Amino acid sequence: MIEISIKTEITEVDIILVRPQKGLVGFCSFVINGQIYVGNVAIYKKLDGGHRLLYPTRKLITGKRLTTIHPITKEAGQKIKDAVMGRLKQIMEKEKKR
Repeated sequence: MIEISIKTEITEVDIILVRPQKGLVGFCSFVINGQIYVGNVAIYKKLDGGHRLLYPTRKLITGKRLTTIHPITKEAGQKIKDAVMGRLKQIMEKEKKR
């Protein structure tokens, strides 16, 4: 196995807030390394007050669900979560000022 270290950059984070329902607070999209667009990622509020991301899935005819895109490593997942949560915090603070 060959290991290649690539710096992961998450940019163009966009969030659309929705009326909270069963923990869902919004959807986000972002770009990875200026090359891969990821959209339709749900943002849910956790019972402990934090948030989690739920990546999009496709439902097959058989009823089975497949994840269409998701981070493979903890490091990539954490970078994405940090970028999205940072943007969510900015939006929430802006909403409070209204």
